[in-house]
Amino acid sequence: MLKRRQQEAAETRGVETYIGQGTRVEGAIVSSGSVRIDGEVEGQVQSAGDVFVGETGRVKAGVKAANLIIAGEVVGEVKVSGRLELLGTGKLYGDASMQSLIVEQGAVLEGSTRMVRDAERPDGLTDSPEA
Repeated sequence: MLKRRQQEAAETRGVETYIGQGTRVEGAIVSSGSVRIDGEVEGQVQSAGDVFVGETGRVKAGVKAANLIIAGEVVGEVKVSGRLELLGTGKLYGDASMQSLIVEQGAVLEGSTRMVRDAERPDGLTDSPEA
C-alpha cells in the first residue's frame, strides 16, 4: 500500500492538468504536458506528455500520449509512443499500440496490442503502416 502511494505521488509530480474525482469531462482534452485523471472523461485525450489514470479514473475515449499508466479503467483505442503500463488495479478494454508494455498481476487487458519501433512512428502518435 505504501509503495502504491509513493508511486502515485511520484506520478502526480509535474502534472499540468488534473481531472479530480467527482469531475466529469465530455469532449477533447489536448495538453502539451502531463495529465492525471481521477474523475471521468468521455471523448478524446491527447497529451504530448504522460497520462496517468488513477484508481478512481474512468476514461471512455481514445488516448494518445507519450506514456500511459493505468490504475483505473480505460475503454477505447490507445496509441502510446513510449511505455504503456497497467498497474494491478488497471483495466484496458480496447486496442493499443506502444513501444513497451508492462502489465502487473491483477490487471485486465482486453483487446489487441501492437508493439512498434520509433522508425514506424516518426511523430510518436500515428499508426500509419506506410511511415
